[in-house]
Amino acid sequence: LNLEESGGDGISWSWTGPDGFTSNLQNPVITGTTPANSGDYIVLITDANTCINQSITTVIVNATPSIFVSSNGPICEGEDLNITESGGDAISWSWTGPDGFTSTLQNPVITAAMPVNSGDYTVVITDANTCVNQSITTVVVHATPNVASSNNSPICEGEDLNLSESGGDAVIWNWTGPDGFTSTLQNPVITGATPVNSGDYTLVITDANTCSNQSITTVVVHATPAVVALSNSPICEGEDLNLSESGGAAVSWNWTGPNGFTSTLQNPMITGATPLNSGNYTVVITDVNGCTEQSIISVVVNGTPFVFVSSNSPICEGENLNLEESGGDAISWSWTGPDGFTSTL
Repeated sequence: LNLEESGGDGISWSWTGPDGFTSNLQNPVITGTTPANSGDYIVLITDANTCINQSITTVIVNATPSIFVSSNGPICEGEDLNITESGGDAISWSWTGPDGFTSTLQNPVITAAMPVNSGDYTVVITDANTCVNQSITTVVVHATPNVASSNNSPICEGEDLNLSESGGDAVIWNWTGPDGFTSTLQNPVITGATPVNSGDYTLVITDANTCSNQSITTVVVHATPAVVALSNSPICEGEDLNLSESGGAAVSWNWTGPNGFTSTLQNPMITGATPLNSGNYTVVITDVNGCTEQSIISVVVNGTPFVFVSSNSPICEGENLNLEESGGDAISWSWTGPDGFTSTL
């Protein structure tokens, strides 16, 4: 505050004023004024003739305008950054901040903020008296957390489906997926998966700053291939045993069975089968997706029945000829002989 007496006649001065002010300078200065320095200042001057006079000057020291700055930080990348000044005295605002930010709005907004918008935001306000004040608010914009979801598909029906997230930033996981699937595990497992578990699995992660991100991983669960195993059993010893697989899904076959039998044919044959070839035959098929299935069939190769024939020959003309079969296995008989002889006895 600069006080001045410029009449030109004074050789001495006596100033008095608010807040106990006194001075004998012609032009005193009050540094760092406050509103307490407002009021009337009286100066008494004395000239060379010891004559005196006085004058009054009224001073107004306007208070520094109130200022209050804030923001909605910390926020996550992609959210809107709101910075505000709410002191109530300002009529103009001048904002500056990171990444070349400037604004003359009272409450500017940075839409879809990025980490480069983090830092100190300074606002200089001016009130109706042209008095100014400034304040700083510090803003943090957290980067979007890393997310990386994956799975072990394609898999075959009945295998375990392993879902995993390996971004490294998450502290919370929320999985959703086909057939009503939900999980809060980082790496959930669906045991014995079926084709209904195929589809898109969405993962939403949250990091320590409560910022989130999401990822989608697509799963394929191949259905178990159809397998139909057949044979021409039961057969008799010496006949050919025909094995076949007709499910229609296989591209490779692996047969195993009695007496050390193996084959990679779709429809293998055992020629001249014997009772040693009786038993269970297993076929394991593989389809184009690498999925497998098996089927078992039971084969019966009946042994050649025992036969023993005899007669009461030689005999004399006129006597009865007795033919006999006594092997013990037969249930039917068909005899043929000389002179057109036939019998089923």
